[in-house]
Amino acid sequence: MNICYAIYGDEFHLLTLQNIKSILRFVLPQEKVNIYIIYNGVIKHKHIDYTYIETPLDIQKLPLMHQRIYIPEILHTSTGIDRVLFLDSDVYATCNISELWRVELRQKILGAVPHYHFKTIQQILQYYGLSELYDKTTHSKRQVFNGGVKLINIESYLSSDVISTYNNKVLMNKKYSVINNEEPFINDIFAGRWLELDGKWNHYPGMEWKSRCLIHPYGHDVAGIRKVPNNTHITSRYPV
Repeated sequence: MNICYAIYGDEFHLLTLQNIKSILRFVLPQEKVNIYIIYNGVIKHKHIDYTYIETPLDIQKLPLMHQRIYIPEILHTSTGIDRVLFLDSDVYATCNISELWRVELRQKILGAVPHYHFKTIQQILQYYGLSELYDKTTHSKRQVFNGGVKLINIESYLSSDVISTYNNKVLMNKKYSVINNEEPFINDIFAGRWLELDGKWNHYPGMEWKSRCLIHPYGHDVAGIRKVPNNTHITSRYPV
């Protein structure tokens, strides 16, 4: 199982290490897990059991969120792996995730879970002021996925036009303040090219926790989230 994180220096390093522990505590003795941490800046205390990969200098010039589009390329160049599970630093495991790793992507480039707050591509583009990107023919009423948990087929990813298309769209829309957020752009690009995963693999803890395997508070403090009682709603940074 290959798991990857992307961080900037020590800012999310400790949180990342804490949540890696939550994953590894459920790993069975016969299961092998490779942890890759792609980083910019200085990491003060690298964990000896994990592989740290410094982001290439030319990519470091991009806003951090846009650097994520290059993760499969960085991993392929540095490690040669052809499949990876990308996780945000605030994703916390409550079960063994080997079932997720074994999901067959069925010729899709990646697998992801529908967004908790945004239901359609049209909605997320409207929210970010990018309505002109909406294409009725391509998008229709397609669902939106959250980018914090992605199971990626690296070979399919690199053989597609993902990176070049992404860069072109960002360049064309650089006048917008949303330019530092990758989520509307990846949903535009991957429309019809991603497999919907069970919601338990990227669960926003606004409702029940039962039978949820990966808890993802979408940027809220994970330590605080864990103390929230069941069925307690957490105010979102996005409108519901």
